[in-house]
Amino acid sequence: MALFRFRFRSAARDLKSDQDRISSIRSAIHTSIASAEFELSGLSKRLNEAVAEAAAAYDAADESHSAREAQQEKQIASAESRLVAAQARSTMLRHFIAKLRDLEHVLNSEFREIEAAVPPVGPDPA
Repeated sequence: MALFRFRFRSAARDLKSDQDRISSIRSAIHTSIASAEFELSGLSKRLNEAVAEAAAAYDAADESHSAREAQQEKQIASAESRLVAAQARSTMLRHFIAKLRDLEHVLNSEFREIEAAVPPVGPDPA
């Protein structure tokens, strides 16, 4: 009767599992960066266009300030509010992308040995 009848996975199998986990994390980070950059790009274009339109509308409204109606004032205030919100979102996206790149850097530096490792050759005990 054997006292110790337990088995462990092979080092090669463990290494492959670890490499797969790291790859999954890297893929999620890359996907998140690409998605955030895509959103930022579209937002930046729309924001630039909106700022130009708002400036032109504000200048036109400013010339006839005395004749400006309450409705125009509300529209200008609403546009300003949306522009501020869009600018805040743009700032947040830039920060988010930077943090994701930090995570990517940590992943690259902390797990370099695992990713570069070659599985040992030998029989798989499991």
